[in-house]
Formats: sequence, C-alpha cells, structure tokens
Amino acid sequence: MGHLAVWPGLYAVGVLWLLVWIMQRAGGAVLGPEMVLSALFVFLCAQGGYLLDRAKLSQHRLDPADRAALPGRFRVFATHGRAVRGFVLGELAVASVIGALISPWLSAVPLGATVGVVVYAGRPANPGMPRPKDLAFLKSVFIATAHTALAIVAAAGAFGLALRDALSVLMPLVFVWLVVFSDAVLCDLDDEPTDRSFGTRSIPVLIGARRAWGFALVSMLVAALIAWSRLGGINALSFTLPMTLSLVAASCVARRKDLIDARLLVVALVCLIASRTG
Repeated sequence: MGHLAVWPGLYAVGVLWLLVWIMQRAGGAVLGPEMVLSALFVFLCAQGGYLLDRAKLSQHRLDPADRAALPGRFRVFATHGRAVRGFVLGELAVASVIGALISPWLSAVPLGATVGVVVYAGRPANPGMPRPKDLAFLKSVFIATAHTALAIVAAAGAFGLALRDALSVLMPLVFVWLVVFSDAVLCDLDDEPTDRSFGTRSIPVLIGARRAWGFALVSMLVAALIAWSRLGGINALSFTLPMTLSLVAASCVARRKDLIDARLLVVALVCLIASRTG
C-alpha cells in the first residue's frame, strides 16, 4: 500500500473531506455522489503524482535519496519503473475524464499536477543543483500547498464554490493547509538522515527533530483552534480527539509516514459523521 502510494492517495481524499467538513458543504450526504466522485478524482491525481515523484519520467532520473531512505520501495520502481509510468499515464487520463464529469475545467488538473511534480522533484537530488523541494523550509510548504490546491479545485468543481465565497473559504483553506503542513513536517522526520545527506533542507534538517515536532504541534494546534472557532462542540471535538490520539501514536513509532497518511481519511470520516449526527 505504501509502495504503490495508496496511503498518500487516501490522504488527499482526507484533505478534501476535511475541507468540505469545515465549510459545512456536505449537506449531510457523507457518501453522496458529489463526495464520491470528487474523492475518486482527488485520489487518482494524488496517487498518480506520488508515483510519478518516485518513478520519475525515466529510469535514469531515479533519486538516490529514495534508495537510501527506503531501499525496498526504491527497488519496486527500479525494477518496474516503465510499468509504473504507464500506469500513471493511464491513471491521470482517467482522472481527466472524471474531472470533466464533475466540471469541464477540472479535466486540466491532472496535467497541471504532472507539471508540478516534475518541477518540484523531477530529477535526482544533487546538492550542487538544488530542486525546489531542496530549498530551505520549502519541502513541507510545497506539499501543504499542493494538497490544499487539489482539495479546493475539487471542492469548487463538485460543490460550486465561487469567487463571492472567497472570504468564507479563506479560513477553511488555512485550516487544511496547517493540518497538511503539520503532517508534512512529521513525515520529514523519517527522511531527515537522507535529506541531510543529499542536500534537502527540510525543517527537521534545519532545526532538529525536537523543534520540528514543536513546529508541527503548534501548526496543528492553530488548525484545531480554527475548527473550534468555526464549529465548536461535538464537531470540533470530532477533529481534535482522533487527531490528538493519532499524534500520540505517531510519536511512539520509528517510521510514521504511512501511519500519518493512512489516518487522515479516518479522521475526516469521523468529522463528517459527527457533523451529520450533530
């Protein structure tokens, strides 16, 4: 599941559903057609993007940092890279069709996601020629921004958000951005040794693991305060309680990336169900 980027794909669905939840746009239909179709679109875009990040556009572009961080996962892409790239091409084509069914302009989003991945990290790590992801503090910022952007365009297509809603959308966007940013910092703790070796100046590399944890917790705390200020009561508790438990669990394991990716969809479902019953 981790090798094939299933968890990151489901994480992106969790981001979308958290955005829909805090904006109170689900209308009580936790598994309504708009929710399911937009979730499928987001999953395909995110999984395809993550697989492309790992498989690159060609075999000679595979990242030695990935080999050092997760040798088993790297072997999958070193051995089956061509098949993975073919799968990604088909997956993003399907995402374009599904996006067009939701709203015509969404059909272009998978192409934009592909360009974004190639610009972000389309070549191997090289300390002498840093990629955007290698620049100081920006790795987590790029991940948070990409997930938030994908969620907002999917929500706009499925639920009809318009420019007149800009102010009402602002705080929900800040909320989901802070959640993803916090998670991205914690995931970077797993990569800290290889990021340091290959010149990726992530937050844990720059400020250390303990301060990175503090950075992530403050970000999540601000997100929780936004949830309480907007929704309060059982709605906000449905976010803060499972999120707190998951952070405690993440602090108890050596490698936390798959755990963090997998749990957000569960948290989002708890929030949506609580909102419906509350």
